[in-house]
Amino acid sequence: MLLKIDQKTAAQFSLINEISGKLRVTDHRRCYVACGDWFAILVLCNGLDLTTITGQVADAFLGWDKTAEPFAQPGDVGKRHITITCYRMVLNAYSHGPMGRIRSLSSILKHAPKRTS
Repeated sequence: MLLKIDQKTAAQFSLINEISGKLRVTDHRRCYVACGDWFAILVLCNGLDLTTITGQVADAFLGWDKTAEPFAQPGDVGKRHITITCYRMVLNAYSHGPMGRIRSLSSILKHAPKRTS
């Protein structure tokens, strides 16, 4: 799936864990947790970071997970989170290309479980 990391929504995520790629940068992952109303985890693989990917389009995968430490905020361990995993930036992406339409991070979070519900 193509995913646009919109700035307003990206600003609501904070780094919670970083797994260094000891042998290769492709093993380097950064995990971010939503600080707003959503139960959401954003995982950036292959050395990507939120600063450089914001405003860009990424090749991403969606899933659901009952998070464990250290990938959830205190008190949120074991609760169902939407997990958005981004593998690489996609240059020159367009909505009607072979990978399908471009979705935004904010539109994905509309379907995420909420803390207030």
